[in-house]
Amino acid sequence: MAKVLGVDVGGGSTRCGLVEGGEILESAAADTGQNPEALVNSVVEAVQETLDKSNLRLGEVGGVGVGVPAFMNPRTGRYRFPNIPSAADVDLKAMLSRKLKARHVIENDADCTALGVLDHTEEFEVLKPGSGSGSAIELIVLTLGTGIGGGVVIKYDGRHKTLSNTGGLTELGHIKVTEKPEYLCGCGAVGCVEATSSCKAIVNAVKRSLDDAPDDVRLEFKAGFDAKLVDELSRRDNTLAVHVMESAGKYLGLASANIINSFNPNVLAYTGGGASPPADSTFFRSIMDVMEANTLPEALDAVSIIKNPDAKRYGILGAAKAVL
Repeated sequence: MAKVLGVDVGGGSTRCGLVEGGEILESAAADTGQNPEALVNSVVEAVQETLDKSNLRLGEVGGVGVGVPAFMNPRTGRYRFPNIPSAADVDLKAMLSRKLKARHVIENDADCTALGVLDHTEEFEVLKPGSGSGSAIELIVLTLGTGIGGGVVIKYDGRHKTLSNTGGLTELGHIKVTEKPEYLCGCGAVGCVEATSSCKAIVNAVKRSLDDAPDDVRLEFKAGFDAKLVDELSRRDNTLAVHVMESAGKYLGLASANIINSFNPNVLAYTGGGASPPADSTFFRSIMDVMEANTLPEALDAVSIIKNPDAKRYGILGAAKAVL
């Protein structure tokens, strides 16, 4: 089987891996640029460093798969990156073609992650076993990071494919779960689950309430805190952290219930840094409680719920799989 490169473009870092036979042989990372040119440069930099580490030239690999956190306009073929204000109308194909002199494909990052997870579900922690729905929807993945992405893998024409590649649009992070105006999403709408439950949303929710919190609560949030600290503080009974993680879990649980009721999947998987809290954390207890209260019993019985935070690995594997 040919060696190929898989690239996962994240909100903070872009990681590339040399993949053969479903295993990552070598990898490298670069900071994701915050404008279109810099973002493309980060892809090229990560690719070149991976090749250098592997003592290979670009012409010696079978291709490059690139997973990006962006929406593609099906009419124009141009991309919009909701978390990069200056990247609202990007001819990404042309920009990459000028700098990446190899066969390459561009896919949605969450779709790539779903493809990567498909062959590795045994590596995930089981939150709830399921009896299996027998549905054509094999797997749904929610990537919990700077934003929230969604990938749906279906059995199609005898093969596993992402729903997006059969003509669908699976932006599950933009399911609406509230009308509260403070939850303004990067896509421009209000109330998306990305705006309530992503790592960025968790930090923003704390910041909105920090000034009004008692000193003993407020002072536990150090400068530059992240969602990981909020989770840790929630497990130490910091009242603000508990409230924020419980709320984020509630909204994600509601979105998850809507997904399960609509798709009746065999497996629902959470991955990414936002899936790091333990199963008994405030965050995941809230997700499961709300999901179970709002999901049709037959669909809930059928679906297996699993989690594993290692989204970058699965994003690389899936991007590589997409180019084969």
